Amino acid sequence: MSDGQFELTAASLRQAALENIRNNPGQNALNRPLLFPQLENQAQFTIEIVFDFNSAAIRPESYRAVGSMADALHHPILLGYKFLVIGHTDAVGGREANLKLRQRRAEAIRNALIDPFGVNSARLEAVGLGEEQLRDPRHPDSQINRRVQLINIGR
Repeated sequence: MSDGQFELTAASLRQAALENIRNNPGQNALNRPLLFPQLENQAQFTIEIVFDFNSAAIRPESYRAVGSMADALHHPILLGYKFLVIGHTDAVGGREANLKLRQRRAEAIRNALIDPFGVNSARLEAVGLGEEQLRDPRHPDSQINRRVQLINIGR
């Protein structure tokens, strides 16, 4: 935390998500407020990526979407900026398992952006939030909650 605001880093988000699971075990996803409401106000883009079931293997049909993210990151206006690659899921399955799976999936997207798409690794940090930041909390099991966000965290 700095100046009373939450610092957006992969480590701080990861730690807060783990603490939320430990401090609120078994909490119903329908009643769970957004863990990081400030994420919704950050410069970002969100994309759906298809993975093999219970795996971090990116499905071939998603490489066009990953390539589009890479194209955006290579744009001259964005070249000097760093980004969080944040993986989210629905509320199906255990919260800790979802957190771990989404961390692996966020890392898979980060790695794909680096190779083969050539994004500088120093510009990307991966973090999985699992189901701790549902896009549609009224429908926690909905597919719309499964997504990857790229959030601009500055220079």
